[in-house]
Amino acid sequence: MALCVVLGAIGGKWSKPAKDEPKAFAAAPPPAAPVFKAEKLTATPLPPPFTSITASMEWVKTQMEAGNPAAAELLFRKDAGLTDAQREQLANELVRSHSYRRMNPRVLARILLSLPPGNATTRALNEFFSQWCGDDAEDALRYLETMPADWLNTILLTYASFGLTRLPAERVAAFAVKLDDKGRAFLAAGLVTFANQAGSWRNTSAILSQMNAKPEKDASSVEWQLAVNLADIAPQEVESRIANETDPVKRAELLGGYAWITGIHDPEQGIHLNAQIQQPEMRKRHLDRNVNQWLCTDRATALAWLQSTEAAQIMGAEQRAIYLKSYGLEASR
Repeated sequence: MALCVVLGAIGGKWSKPAKDEPKAFAAAPPPAAPVFKAEKLTATPLPPPFTSITASMEWVKTQMEAGNPAAAELLFRKDAGLTDAQREQLANELVRSHSYRRMNPRVLARILLSLPPGNATTRALNEFFSQWCGDDAEDALRYLETMPADWLNTILLTYASFGLTRLPAERVAAFAVKLDDKGRAFLAAGLVTFANQAGSWRNTSAILSQMNAKPEKDASSVEWQLAVNLADIAPQEVESRIANETDPVKRAELLGGYAWITGIHDPEQGIHLNAQIQQPEMRKRHLDRNVNQWLCTDRATALAWLQSTEAAQIMGAEQRAIYLKSYGLEASR
């Protein structure tokens, strides 16, 4: 069963290439990149004139094997002769190849931050930090804490969250205090996305309880995603949250996420959960999601239910009529 998970699984080990970036999160506009300065590497020979990405990668590999793990940095100096496009391509190869395992991750982070701002740079940074945090979350977090705010408070935090879910709640909550509202929203969205995959939903819950995460238009609802991810593995946790939530909007999102997963297994039960949402527009939106899913999996039963007295009590006449008329039917009640 494919859950509507926002991010999808991202590789949790530093040595594994990350998967394609999740589609549910819209990448924030890339900020201006900081000025890049390579460290002095007196013992490292200068790179040969550029001929191809393959040749440059081979030179980097050879230097790493010879004990010069920071040699790649020299290729990104202004006097190295690479165009911006070539630098972007080489940086992506460094992120995705096995060569990065021998690099100090801070070196690769500096290289990526030196690239011209744009979607390619954003994707490379997201992929890199998902790998780094998966391998050594505490080390990666110490670096994140030093990054410029315009880079830090972005969707980058969503990708870093796979590893951060494994750190003590107090450590992550203390980091969240340093973020702005958008940064906390992205971090919270990532934490709940990976709550079940990392096997750490209890720790995630503890982190979220200490964070003041507000809704952000570019990040999915934390409550909806948390309910979706925990509906199968910890339904009692979701039900407890619904029962104790006093904010009507957050409670509605929890109900909607729980109802979505519940409705895949039991459509009527999912609809009954959504019927508890107090806000008319939100209730209608979540009910539509359940009914559309039901029509796709068992059309005859769904249409019979839409004509029932029970449906008339839960859904408005106009809402039911739209569905029934599209199949040449009318409501009997």
